Amino acid sequence: MKLTRKSDTAPTNNASNKLGINRRQFMKQMGVATGGIAAASMMGTGMIRRAEAKDVPHNAPTEIKRTICSACAVGCGLYAEVQNGVWTGQEPAFDHPFNAGGHCAKGAALREHGHGEKRLKYPMKLVGGKWKKISWDQAFNEVGDKMMDIRKES
Repeated sequence: MKLTRKSDTAPTNNASNKLGINRRQFMKQMGVATGGIAAASMMGTGMIRRAEAKDVPHNAPTEIKRTICSACAVGCGLYAEVQNGVWTGQEPAFDHPFNAGGHCAKGAALREHGHGEKRLKYPMKLVGGKWKKISWDQAFNEVGDKMMDIRKES
């Protein structure tokens, strides 16, 4: 049996042929329409805006919001603790069918990547066995110089 199409027209018993459009034309038109809708929705609504830090008062009420972990594609359930619009803590969802109350290492540290107190906020250099805070300019210069040395050697 030959599996190649002899013409660009769809078979006559297909419902799309009655409309005068084949599958390829439909997919092209839907792709253009979807892209246009996405672009139009982002233009006037201000979806992209500059991020600003918020201060969270310690006496602010805590809301518990059910959400999905974004560390991987599994989609484990989380209960996020939110105070004044800021994510302050999390617990695994025990009633979620995927993780059943468990966390992987990535999911457990998810909030800490951006909001943790131990997160690095400035460059550090190991000097004499101890970590020392250095300026951004010094870090850029040292890394750039080291890269140029490696480039010359290689």
